[in-house]
Amino acid sequence: MLQLVQTRTALPVRRWPERRPVVLTAATLLFVGLFLLRMSTNDVNTGIGLLFVIPTGLVALELGMVAGLIAAGLSTALIVLWSKTGGGDLGVTGAVTRAFVFFAVGAIGGRFSDRMRDWTMRQRQLLDSGLELANLAGAGELPRIVATQARTAVDAAGARVTLADGGGAVDGAVHDDPVCVPIELRGEWLGEIEIEPGRPLVPEDEAALATIAVQAAVAIENVRLLIAGHERTDQLREVLSGQEDERRDVARRLHEESAQEMAGILLGLRAIERSLESEEARPQLDELREHAQSTLEGLRELAVKLRPPVLDLGLEEALKRLGERRSAQLIITLDGAAGRLSRDEETTVYRVVEEALDAFDNPGQAVVEASAGELIVRVGGARGEAPRTERVKTIGARLELLGGSLTTNGELRVRIPLS
Repeated sequence: MLQLVQTRTALPVRRWPERRPVVLTAATLLFVGLFLLRMSTNDVNTGIGLLFVIPTGLVALELGMVAGLIAAGLSTALIVLWSKTGGGDLGVTGAVTRAFVFFAVGAIGGRFSDRMRDWTMRQRQLLDSGLELANLAGAGELPRIVATQARTAVDAAGARVTLADGGGAVDGAVHDDPVCVPIELRGEWLGEIEIEPGRPLVPEDEAALATIAVQAAVAIENVRLLIAGHERTDQLREVLSGQEDERRDVARRLHEESAQEMAGILLGLRAIERSLESEEARPQLDELREHAQSTLEGLRELAVKLRPPVLDLGLEEALKRLGERRSAQLIITLDGAAGRLSRDEETTVYRVVEEALDAFDNPGQAVVEASAGELIVRVGGARGEAPRTERVKTIGARLELLGGSLTTNGELRVRIPLS
């Protein structure tokens, strides 16, 4: 598998023939080579001198207009030097013509280079701005980042950001008549960027500010979604925690109150049985005692289902007894991983396995194992049956609390990260 190494490399990526040292070395060699070649001929009409436009263009494209004009001056000087040292009289027209060509190439190539360099710098700034805003975990730092990036992008004297929710930040000085750029997303006004330009804004400046405004709008929406996701997770955690508390309370009342009352009834029945001598009453008492005994066992089983006390003995032991109670072939390989889970997490894992078994009428082999920093639960139907949809949804909701995942490809497969 190809793995990309993350490095901060400017775009476009320059391969070795395009790198600055190579280009400038080639231009220098061309200057020297063309001058020596020009010195080797005395024919004034030869076009060798015009070849100086090649190194002049290379320097202009690489270093910009100023360097291109300097290179054009050097080319003109070399031509004049050749003319004065016996290479033939170019004349004023010939010298001016060649100088015009050199300076035109240097100016045009340099202007193009400056524009491309300026746009590349803007692209890098906008990329940095987008990456910084994309990694925000909250809205608190957003106004300051947007104000700093907007001011830097257009080299302004100051920038001020005001958000619809009341947040804001100022970078530099902003006076009474700034340039305003709205921050909007899908027609909703989310705020604005105010710029105090230190110079007249050019179209590139306006495009950069518009891009930053879009980045800010997307970042605000991302923060909203992140906060909403956290709130949903907190609400889900509260609901499930409340359910477990209710189960624990019901289980306690069944075990400590209702079950004890049923046990007291059984004791009372035994006392009444001993006090009665009638043979006709004995069968009725036996039937009543069996009914009370059955009810007591049902209450105890219900209490265990609501809140298994065996969880206090550890997750692995609780899962073993769950498999025995469900008559399921449950293979457990935790290797101490259960000790890395909190009590609430152990309860959630237990419920996930329990609901995965309940998702099938006839569950087949179930596996609970720890592997590579995560807990994996796999449960399938004995005869290839599909799991119940409502159970799958319940399991998915529980897994959100643990950051786990669920797939249903012929079997239920749950992955739970271990902290």
